[in-house]
Amino acid sequence: MKGVGKTLSIDDLTDSLGLSRAAVWNRINLLREVLEEKNCFRRGPNNAIMLTGEGLQLLRVMQDRISEGLTMKQAVEEIKRELGFVSKKEARRDPLAMKLEMVRRQVTAVEEKVNDLDRRVDALEARAFPERRMLPARVFSWLHRKSKT
Repeated sequence: MKGVGKTLSIDDLTDSLGLSRAAVWNRINLLREVLEEKNCFRRGPNNAIMLTGEGLQLLRVMQDRISEGLTMKQAVEEIKRELGFVSKKEARRDPLAMKLEMVRRQVTAVEEKVNDLDRRVDALEARAFPERRMLPARVFSWLHRKSKT
């Protein structure tokens, strides 16, 4: 796939996205803060703007949001919200809020991982103990973990 493991020039991005140079520039400028924070934004020879494969993916996500009917600014805001992005300007205003948001994102990620592991364990238990399906659930209730969800 084009763009994995290398940097892409504006011309590469226009080819990959099927957009004009101006459209690519507009999208990069709107996403620049996110691209820089995620280390997707580079400078090439003669100070040319280059993006990593991840930067291309962010531009594709933005393009998908625009295709769904969002404006470019709305698409950028949605991407930032999905990434849990906090700008440096916001972080300077309230560093405690930034740390709190980071912890919330980490907790959410851990919760998702635990839920995924629970589902996988349940599936493995069902395969390992097929006879459990024939018995009433209360017989094996002591085996199940207690969960908040």
